[in-house]
Amino acid sequence: MERTLCDELGVSRTVVREVLRHLETEGLVESVARQGPLVARLDPTQVAEIYELRGLLEANAARACAEKVTSPKFWPRRKPSTMRCSYVEYVGRFGIP
Repeated sequence: MERTLCDELGVSRTVVREVLRHLETEGLVESVARQGPLVARLDPTQVAEIYELRGLLEANAARACAEKVTSPKFWPRRKPSTMRCSYVEYVGRFGIP
């Protein structure tokens, strides 16, 4: 398995082993005797936290991108009143301040 990762990622076995050890200390990988590293099982609380964090990151990324759009060719082709409504719905849906 390590050799496959090395080949696919173009890195040495030392790098792969370091990363796997780090992932194990983070609780994301479990090292199983005679099987090698396996992805750790997450409990429902961890899964909920991951999705919550993902939502926050995606919302912030979308806002940052929207703030950088200055060229009219990227502006939506809708009436301003519908754009405002959509923006309000978007903010409510993703909790953007």
